[in-house]
Amino acid sequence: MTLIARKVTQNSFYILAGRIAALGFNMITIVVLARYWGKETFGVFSYALVFVGFFALLPDFGMQPVLVREISKNRSRLDAVWSNALTIKVVFALIAFIAANLYAGLAFDDPLLRSAILILSLTLFVTTKSSTVRVAFESVFYADMQIKYPVLFQLIDGVVQTAIVLLLVWLRADTVWILACYVLANLPGLLATLVVFFRHNRISFSPDRKVLQWLMRESFPLALYLAMMLVYDRLDVLFLQHFWGEEAVGLYSAAFRLTAPMAFIPFAITTTIYPLLARGNQAGSPDLDQLFGLGLKILLLIGISIGMVSTLFAPLLINLLYGADFAASGRPFEILIWSQSVFFLAFFLIDYNNSQQRQRRNTLYILLMLVIGFVVQHGLISRFMIHGAAWAKLLLNTLGVFLLAALTWKSLSGRQHRAFMKIVLFLLAFIGIEMIHLLGWIGPLAALVGFLALALAINRMLFDPVEKQQIGQAFRAVLSRRQRERKESISSDG
Repeated sequence: MTLIARKVTQNSFYILAGRIAALGFNMITIVVLARYWGKETFGVFSYALVFVGFFALLPDFGMQPVLVREISKNRSRLDAVWSNALTIKVVFALIAFIAANLYAGLAFDDPLLRSAILILSLTLFVTTKSSTVRVAFESVFYADMQIKYPVLFQLIDGVVQTAIVLLLVWLRADTVWILACYVLANLPGLLATLVVFFRHNRISFSPDRKVLQWLMRESFPLALYLAMMLVYDRLDVLFLQHFWGEEAVGLYSAAFRLTAPMAFIPFAITTTIYPLLARGNQAGSPDLDQLFGLGLKILLLIGISIGMVSTLFAPLLINLLYGADFAASGRPFEILIWSQSVFFLAFFLIDYNNSQQRQRRNTLYILLMLVIGFVVQHGLISRFMIHGAAWAKLLLNTLGVFLLAALTWKSLSGRQHRAFMKIVLFLLAFIGIEMIHLLGWIGPLAALVGFLALALAINRMLFDPVEKQQIGQAFRAVLSRRQRERKESISSDG
């Protein structure tokens, strides 16, 4: 069993287990708030989150991939790189907080919307849902591949947030109080992060103008990418609010808020591989071809599995969670799940470019997608409301995978070319069956039969025997370690 497979599987296990649990708590929170507030107030909450997200781009500044990459390559640079990154993030977070609330005070008449923006903008300092101040501390754990710590602390956030929201809804609390506690629930996880960080790292805080300028230059292409990515990603909400109002935003957000957190899946895979990819040009580095192919294949397998489940149960799940008032969100929910599954591959290619210091390709990719996305989403949303928004996501994410591959193609080896072509052919086959189902030409059971036939073909044609053996050995090693730790825990308790 290779070291690569063991590291990837173990760290992926931590992230997937933690994020699945966090996704469950997030789902409970979103469902409870949507039912309690109704479509219009839930739409205000969703719009405020999107609004604050735009200003979060400033303290984010695309710095996390640079931090992880540089610290994983050269641990001796920790003090200089981390100190200056934290300085930039704190200053920019303060500027973003002030700017967001000044703009909201001038642009919006709704007092509830202004209050929501004021409260939610505090997340710039405490949350991990945007890559702002707190993520500066977590980046060191990712670079050292000590992923269990940020996963555990993010899970604490989810547990506390869900418990507080449930309590306040049960008490029939005011919307403003719920929003305030929604933000403050991040404090226990933040405090735990700080304690463990300073226990594991002896930091000599040493701001340096040259390092600061270097960080800004290195991160700037990623900052441009993230700014355009956020606009591209949230054009749907802006167009829905413009053409159809806050009720449409609430209906769409009911589906989107359940699917967006699924980004933790490609995040889990790429985060565990990223430090290894970043060392890819160094002597004795792991095999880039193997990492590239294995990462994409695992993401394809997970994505299509989730998509198949959505084909059978998505509308039923929406009705079960939200009730009849949100029934219109069912089909968009199914489409959005498939669009997220497609985006898994794009996510991996984006991080691959970052790890190889080719982040400018990602900036060009998102610039082109922003132009195309504006036209596509404007046309579909203005005519088909929330269904148009969901179809636009699926169409654009599929196109995005091909565009990223075209921009990255010349730097890939022949082995990487072959792996990517196989993966894309299978992806298109699954999307084709799903589109036929969505158009009403076949039922969900017939679609499932087609999916299963393709899944059998994947088992035979996509993973070679060595990869199957490595994955199986890695998972068995992780499970045996969990059993050993459990026995040791029982023995120590005894």
